[in-house]
Amino acid sequence: MKIHISIVDFFKAPRLIESLKALEQQSLFEYCQVTVFDNSVDEDNFVRLSEYTKNKKNIVLVRSSFNQGYTKATNLSVDFSADFVILLNPDLILSSENCIKQSIEILQGRDDLGLLGIKQIDDHGNVELVARTYPSLKSQFARRAPSLISRMYTAERHSYECTEVNSQVSGVHIVDWVQSSFWVVKGELWRNLNGVCEDFFLFMSEAEFSLRAKSIGYLTAINCNTHAISDGVRASAGGLKAIFKSRAFRSHVCDMTIYYLKNLSTSKRTLP
Repeated sequence: MKIHISIVDFFKAPRLIESLKALEQQSLFEYCQVTVFDNSVDEDNFVRLSEYTKNKKNIVLVRSSFNQGYTKATNLSVDFSADFVILLNPDLILSSENCIKQSIEILQGRDDLGLLGIKQIDDHGNVELVARTYPSLKSQFARRAPSLISRMYTAERHSYECTEVNSQVSGVHIVDWVQSSFWVVKGELWRNLNGVCEDFFLFMSEAEFSLRAKSIGYLTAINCNTHAISDGVRASAGGLKAIFKSRAFRSHVCDMTIYYLKNLSTSKRTLP
């Protein structure tokens, strides 16, 4: 069995080293090849990662000369011939040595399941809302509007954020899509879709990937029987005013626009 793990890093070397230490404890690690793609374009970040990975036979460190963006860096760093492709955020620490093994067994047990995420909890014990429904303009406005207005759309926000599913402590739950902070994808699906769509720089490629997967018969799910620990930092955090202050937020708006232009009509037809 060939398992390939892609980690795209952006200025998170100290946390990524902790993530790699946990990854190396996985029961299936001997079958894994890891590519760390350093997108930071920062000497200190690269040196730290290089010092840790230089004697690791299963880990390859790639240094980019410019910020390629998440989707392109991911596709460049993935071995498309793998039986299973795993995407892992640099801040994510797997809590159990069987996280990968359990995920693969779940995928192997269902022909209709193509992609599996995992329940996540941040460093402060808060549940991360990694499972989502396909986005709508109303749900996105509800999440970004001032609190007084946002409260008028509480149902739409909770529906989009899959609050009930994300809070589960057990079970495997079918969802529209899940954030790629931890993905296990069947290699056949990855190859069929030719990886993540590079029309997006960073955001919304995950929803679009699951939407395309669903169109050819593959479902997406989240595994709540185990979990991973994240640092809880959201690149696109902030309300509507953040568009003037945050480059990441502006990127989110741009990618969201691309998503709607490409898929909004499809999303409406596939919403439950």
